[in-house]
Amino acid sequence: MTTAAPTSEIILGEVFVGRQPIVDTRQDPIAYDILYRSSEHLEKDPQDRDHATKLAVDHAVNCVSLFDHIPDKKIFVRISANLLIEQFYQFLPPNQTVLHLTDVCNPTQELIDACSEATDEGYDLAIDSNTFEPHHAPILPEIFWFIVDFQNTDADKQKELIETLLIPDRKFVAQDVRTHEELEYAKSIGYHYFHGPFLAKPCLAKSNELTPAKQNMISFIHELTKPQIDFDALEPIIKRDAALSVKLLRLLNNASIGLTRKIESIKHAMLLLGEEPLRKWGSLVSIACLGEDKSSELTRISLNRANFCETIADKLNLTERKLDLYMLGLLSTLDALVDQSMQDVLNYLPIPEDVRQTLTGETTEFSHIYNLMLALEKGDFNTVQELAESETFPPLDAAALWTHALQATDELLDA
Repeated sequence: MTTAAPTSEIILGEVFVGRQPIVDTRQDPIAYDILYRSSEHLEKDPQDRDHATKLAVDHAVNCVSLFDHIPDKKIFVRISANLLIEQFYQFLPPNQTVLHLTDVCNPTQELIDACSEATDEGYDLAIDSNTFEPHHAPILPEIFWFIVDFQNTDADKQKELIETLLIPDRKFVAQDVRTHEELEYAKSIGYHYFHGPFLAKPCLAKSNELTPAKQNMISFIHELTKPQIDFDALEPIIKRDAALSVKLLRLLNNASIGLTRKIESIKHAMLLLGEEPLRKWGSLVSIACLGEDKSSELTRISLNRANFCETIADKLNLTERKLDLYMLGLLSTLDALVDQSMQDVLNYLPIPEDVRQTLTGETTEFSHIYNLMLALEKGDFNTVQELAESETFPPLDAAALWTHALQATDELLDA
């Protein structure tokens, strides 16, 4: 991206790093918020927290390249007033970076000047609006983004903030929006962008009737999740979707399987691909197709989860269940993709009973993995630590696997 920040005093194994999307009114991602927490000993005082921020940002940008595959999106980076004054941010790209100030209780002239310098260099500044007070006024002209804690700010206060602070080009972000009903309300009172777990939840207020194309994709997943694949049953499903047929043939042309003769039929193509690769490819394509009328981020969430669950299988001596765990992660957004309850949509699928039970909230041997996945996604690092340690699995290793899953998804979607 740009010149790296110095790392001479940074221990890269001491930080959790993740990201969460910020979306627009159409639920298309426009930015990602860096989530991080350092090892406990790095958070004892403000100076240590500043060091932890340097650690996290350097690790995310320069070591795991968490943003290399999203060059057209903004990056929200939480920094203290001290780090802004130090101009720590200068190794980050100005046109892509939003500096989210976390402590501006009593802005000094030095901080006011630092804000001006940052915006002059092309950086956007963000502040938490629910903590904004009149004495913040001197830095107000430099603030482009206002972030409001949607759950913990009174509804009337939210309206007041937007009405008072809104000027042309200034944007408001509703943070921690949990349901589609909350999303619609946030839109109605003037928010521009939204952040929170609503993306991966079904909108049950919509008609739950599946379109013919989605019915075909559900039929495809149904056949793929049977213990024994019936190639004769799969062939007409693929033929009904011309795009699916083309994708299968294109996959074979790109695969290194040494084709020596002409492909004679769709069934022949599936046999050449093999049962397990067919299950994985087919389920992935199905999720992408089901999500065509949804936020692109929902497909990304599905793949992040699938990649994580598959990767952790080996670490927890569950190698023989690797495909089932992959499907657990991939199907975890199926309710949101088709706007039906998980219980209803799983009635279509012959998946293993423990996978079904985990997805519907029952306790199984996979529940810890599933909950760990969700905690990593939310950046709930206290829960990550608790769940990982209960499995005698190092929390930082779990965080590394999650980062790897994000990278694998980015590379796949960019291919």
